Amino acid sequence: MVAFATLFLGLVVGVQTVGVTVGDQVAAVEILLDGESCGTVREEPFRLRCDFGDVLSPHYLVAVAAGGEGQELGRAEQWINLPRQPAETTIALAPDPSGRSTVARLSWASLAGIPSAVRATLDGRPIEVEDAAEIALPAHDPNQLHLLQVEVDFGTLSSTAEAVFGGAYGDDVTTRITAVPIVHGKVRLPRAAELAGWFVKRGEPLEVAAVDRGAIDLVVVRDLGAQPDLLRIWRGASGRFAGTAAARPADAGREAQRRIEFLWPVSTRRGIGPRSVDLFSHSQKYAGRKGSLPALVVGVQSPLLSGEQRLADAVAVAGVTAASGNNRRAVVLVVGREAADESDLSARQARGYLERLAVPLEVWTVDVEDRPPAAWPEARNVSNYSRLQGANRRLLKELERQSVVWLAGHHLPHEIELSERARGIRIAGRTEASR
Repeated sequence: MVAFATLFLGLVVGVQTVGVTVGDQVAAVEILLDGESCGTVREEPFRLRCDFGDVLSPHYLVAVAAGGEGQELGRAEQWINLPRQPAETTIALAPDPSGRSTVARLSWASLAGIPSAVRATLDGRPIEVEDAAEIALPAHDPNQLHLLQVEVDFGTLSSTAEAVFGGAYGDDVTTRITAVPIVHGKVRLPRAAELAGWFVKRGEPLEVAAVDRGAIDLVVVRDLGAQPDLLRIWRGASGRFAGTAAARPADAGREAQRRIEFLWPVSTRRGIGPRSVDLFSHSQKYAGRKGSLPALVVGVQSPLLSGEQRLADAVAVAGVTAASGNNRRAVVLVVGREAADESDLSARQARGYLERLAVPLEVWTVDVEDRPPAAWPEARNVSNYSRLQGANRRLLKELERQSVVWLAGHHLPHEIELSERARGIRIAGRTEASR
């Protein structure tokens, strides 16, 4: 009965026109942004203006269609400024004759065709996948909650899906869950039951469905002007950098897997005006066990790029990229002495956006005189091999302290807070002031 005619594929701020298409029985459509009404339209064209605010932040947009007597006929939803899957995968569980779930059936949709690889884990442990459409589940306790995670590769595209079942859900499955990365002081992974009542939204407690270690997704944005200093570090390392290798599905189990990719800070703009989208090029993904981050930061060559450098915009897109896998994550920005930036966003806006996404940001400067750009005063000096290795160790230690908490329901990440009961943890990427 109702569908969005306006799809916001890029990052959105300010006042935007929202359009919908409707069926013949629809008399009115109300547009809600984060639960607040933007207004109601009652005639063609079904369009109105919504203010997404001056702060780059995730949003939830809903169109509610009503009939002539005010009865709801249908609704459409759209998540704004959050990761969007380039391909879609869904999970359904199939029981055996006794009623116990034994098979996970996958459905997918992708312009890239059939999957080239499928990876799955149950409660963080890899599952052997012999049939991409039906994954046999290992023996499990139906009285306990279980987290099933699937990653489907379509060559250049990938898609992820998660489901929680067992325990309070019985043989049902819920895919309406939200991943929140936390940082905890203890090495031991907390159990879901231990975190009951620790997370709230607008003062109301949220149900913890599962806790997972997951993989690590690192996205690096590298200032193109830093190349001379990177060459200097390379020459001064005396061959101590290890080699690099592309990530492969069989490189490591999910528990140990670390994936590193680069996002280059020059974009290609597609579209006109408010409907335009900036596309930043990505590198291949590198396997954590086959290539160290310092070697990659110094040695990976950027493609030939033309256009103005946009560091802050690239950092914001890197945050979305790092969050898209619902894993442990971080963004690393490497800057040189000048760090030219023609971004639409300011560095402050990009930092704030990553905080709201719960994505930690590390800024490293390779300038030998330790003069970080004014826009990034928090930059840590990595101007030689020893300092680069030290910064890498600190980053990996922080990532090892991360876990992913899965909360029942779909929630905007910046609306999730810790209650007074929470002890010894914090939401990843948030400063003390933002807690």
